[in-house]
Amino acid sequence: MARRRVRAREAGVCITCFKVRPERERLICRECRSAATARTNRRRAKKREFAQPAAIAASHERRGDEAYARHLYADAAACYREAVNVAGAAPDMQLRITEKLAKALALGADPAAAKTLLERVLAVHRENSIESAKTVEILLQQARQVFAESGMPEAFPLAAQALQIAKLLGDARLCKLAGVRIASYLYGLARYEEAHEHLAATRLDCEDGDRPARSMYHMVKGNLCAAYGEAAEAFDHYERAVRLAEDEGDLYHLGRVWIGYASVALSLGDIGLSDSCCERALALAQRYDLTLLLPDMNLSHADVLMRAGRYDVALERLRDALARGVQAPFLVGAALAEFGIPLALHVNDERTLTECVRPHAIELAFRSEMPTTIAPVAAAFAQLYASRGRFRAARELLHRALRAVNRLTQRIDFPVAVARYGSRRDVPSARRLLERLVVLPNSNVAQAQLALFDAYVARRNGDVPAMRRGAADAAARYDRLGWHGYAATARAPETAPDPITVEKFVALPSNR
Repeated sequence: MARRRVRAREAGVCITCFKVRPERERLICRECRSAATARTNRRRAKKREFAQPAAIAASHERRGDEAYARHLYADAAACYREAVNVAGAAPDMQLRITEKLAKALALGADPAAAKTLLERVLAVHRENSIESAKTVEILLQQARQVFAESGMPEAFPLAAQALQIAKLLGDARLCKLAGVRIASYLYGLARYEEAHEHLAATRLDCEDGDRPARSMYHMVKGNLCAAYGEAAEAFDHYERAVRLAEDEGDLYHLGRVWIGYASVALSLGDIGLSDSCCERALALAQRYDLTLLLPDMNLSHADVLMRAGRYDVALERLRDALARGVQAPFLVGAALAEFGIPLALHVNDERTLTECVRPHAIELAFRSEMPTTIAPVAAAFAQLYASRGRFRAARELLHRALRAVNRLTQRIDFPVAVARYGSRRDVPSARRLLERLVVLPNSNVAQAQLALFDAYVARRNGDVPAMRRGAADAAARYDRLGWHGYAATARAPETAPDPITVEKFVALPSNR
């Protein structure tokens, strides 16, 4: 082509068509120049056609980013959705915005839609390359999402897969983040030794790693310290987790840290600190409209208030949670049973009780394989069954739960439920669960529960003096803890037994 153009110039003809002689001092003829101009105009028009959707999508994305930065997740999701729906935007831009939309929806009113979007984004990244940092991040986000909806069986494999890919990539940051997430799941399964090993493998300390990994690290460490009765260490780790979560800016995680802190404080006997943590979590969720977290936060606070004997405020929290609906079936469904059923029974609110009773919560709890979920859900439904005269169902449920619960932590009402409603052959095993706790430091809650446990067992055995001594001991211990609601319950077998006390239960021939 170059040689042809040289020859055309020498011959004085057009160097494009090689036929027509161009105008004087020109190398290209009029027709070829017109064709070139037309091609340029078409190319520029095409660029403008593609640039216009990209500019529109980018504008919506910027507005979404601004709303997300101000924690206005519903507004952010609306902007991101408009950006995604712009026809003609580049695929990589749509993929990036879709991921942002999923994050906004997960913190807003439609977490189910977030799960679907995350699956779509993950599929695209896997088509490009399964061994990518973005794949690991999406897997961990997806694990957090599905855990709230269906529990451990679906979340754990996602986190394990994320850790495996992070190791293949040699990405130390992602390895630590995935390792800490797995450690938190192992804690939920009451596999404390394995959780310790995973935390040690992350090699995280107070100065290492990024904020999300460090915050979760201290949260899990705090839970493990609380499980062994180490109150000062547990509180110190949670204080660090709170500070890191606040700096991180992930409000979902910060809310979870406050709720975890509240549970740990309650289990270690500091009901005032637990109440304060719940109040902070609720204020955070209400300020930023964290729809996914509000029901669980209301229920956690209702539990603290009920133990303190503040039943009127606790009932308000419970009704608020019910009014908002269940956005996370596993977490909120289990919490409704655990906290809602005992409270509704105590205040004799049949309508609220009906809304709290979700039979699928039992199977979700057992499917989770988490003792911290199985035990309280089983205890709550056993109380419900006994209140309806279904004592055989209560016994069978507690027996099934006892086979799945190898150790207790935080909320430990389950053994007392076995003492009240369980089979006689299950009573020794249930007592051993409490015996493992009372030997630990800061075991005031476990000691009070054990005294109440023995009072109910004495009642079943017809030993009234022992029942009275145990009930008085339990009531005094609960009062010192500030658990005035439980103190009143502890006095019930001696002063004014309610219609679902063990006295009625042991009278049944089927319990022999």
